[in-house]
Amino acid sequence: MTGSTATALINQSDFQADSISNTNTETTPTAFTPLNPSKGHIVVANRASGDLAILNESTGMLLGNVTLPIGSENAAGEPMYISFLNRTDEVAVADRANNQVVFFDHSTYEVTNTVATGAGNFHMVANLKETQLWVVNDIDNALTIIDPQTKIELERIRLPEELIGSNAKPHDVVLSPNGQYAYVTIGQGDNPNADLLLKIDAQSFEVVDSAEVGKDAHVSLAPEHSLLYVLSQESDRIDIFDRRGPALELVGTIDQPGAHGVSSSADGQYLYTTNLPGGGESGLFVIDTTTNEIVGNQDGIDTLPVPHNVAVTNDGKHLFLTHSGATANSVSRFSLEDPTVPVLENSVNGGGLNPFGLAYVPSSHDDLYVCGDIDDVLKAGRGHDTVFGGAGDDHLQGQGGNDKLFGEAGDDNLRGNNGNDVLIGGLGNDDLRGGRGHDLLIGVQVESLEPG
Repeated sequence: MTGSTATALINQSDFQADSISNTNTETTPTAFTPLNPSKGHIVVANRASGDLAILNESTGMLLGNVTLPIGSENAAGEPMYISFLNRTDEVAVADRANNQVVFFDHSTYEVTNTVATGAGNFHMVANLKETQLWVVNDIDNALTIIDPQTKIELERIRLPEELIGSNAKPHDVVLSPNGQYAYVTIGQGDNPNADLLLKIDAQSFEVVDSAEVGKDAHVSLAPEHSLLYVLSQESDRIDIFDRRGPALELVGTIDQPGAHGVSSSADGQYLYTTNLPGGGESGLFVIDTTTNEIVGNQDGIDTLPVPHNVAVTNDGKHLFLTHSGATANSVSRFSLEDPTVPVLENSVNGGGLNPFGLAYVPSSHDDLYVCGDIDDVLKAGRGHDTVFGGAGDDHLQGQGGNDKLFGEAGDDNLRGNNGNDVLIGGLGNDDLRGGRGHDLLIGVQVESLEPG
């Protein structure tokens, strides 16, 4: 379906965190002012009021609200989680009430498409190359996989009772950096001690392994390391799995109260996690992904109540945090000048109710390049770019931004140049050179590493 209409509200005033405003009560909404695509912003799903809040990246202030389109059964939208799609310049929103994903233009916030899903949309994530978008359907006990480029459903994975247990529901999902595997958490209502983690082949869509994890589990990973983190709110811990082999191998555990929401730093060196049920006391933690220890404030950082989901800007300078609840409306913005000690800068009213999932929508200068299987020569632009070389013998160069270069297969030559870059060689005899900046060089089969 294309060409749907969404109601958009624009409000340039600064909201205070303790005032509540339901944007759906406006009777004469004005047209949404298109955003400047050269500047990044944050988009927040206001679950209870059926709209999106658009926040200024630099100040955190509310730029406007966009109401989800009415569904085919005349139901108002219920936005849950959000994914930014760089290759199509779209924002994908999982709409639970209407069993669909709604795609918006990232600048005008006009609806560009909708795709039907299974019932009960919850978490949603795209792989790094944006070839698959996975949506959890917890009413149908299914996973809907969509091609974000063509908007075609690729697969509907059913999760039968004999696989996940009785009174069980899928909840969270994350995809490996190379797109080969999906990791899905299953809430098991009849098991008081553990939930389930599934490892699914993202090409055959078959379950290849499973493991018990803590209760109310969420998952996270980053391309800069080989670990899978499973946060368990009700078990007050984070389980750590090594994801390099075919089996799910538990290699460590971190004790953390109420572990729930999670996002990685821009360079993957830190994990930002929330303590959702703690009332805001010790609401935000920082974990070093090298030592797997809590760093900075060991007791956590106090936040507003119900700290839920986290997003970090591409430059690594700011963190945004939603505070959820039926009548909640606040989103907090933290400085990451010291990445181990987030400092609260401000909290704003997002113009709607129950801020839930959120996503960072970068500047149009931050590009995603996906090369083919020939010998590619590519020089990225001036933004914080991500480049995949493919199977050939590639020559990839970053420029002034904090770039991520993936050589993948082949004998690759990677140059970070200026900026704080991440260079990952992949298979083959690779030559990695960081250039100026604080660079991270990772080789699987590497001929030479040259720090900047």
